[in-house]
Amino acid sequence: MPELHKLTGPRAAAGSDMVLMTVALGEPSLAAAAKSLGVAAGALDADFGVLPVDPDHGLYAIKVRRNAVPAAAPGKPYRGPFSDPKISGYGPPKSRAR
Repeated sequence: MPELHKLTGPRAAAGSDMVLMTVALGEPSLAAAAKSLGVAAGALDADFGVLPVDPDHGLYAIKVRRNAVPAAAPGKPYRGPFSDPKISGYGPPKSRAR
């Protein structure tokens, strides 16, 4: 199996052991997300929290410790892990003409 790409720099120190997943919840909370995934609440990134992806359908994003990711359940929707790339601007900022 190939070695996974390792992050370097500030992002590596700030939670590279966390992966992005989704959960279907009635009431969004870390406790409800942990229960839904079958993991301890301490396996979730409290700083990231529970972010809405599609709250009208009860779908939320969370970050889970890589070593706590539950196995995919056959016949159930895929919950992750998903990629979580850093998003930033391309090149130097351009000044706006007024």
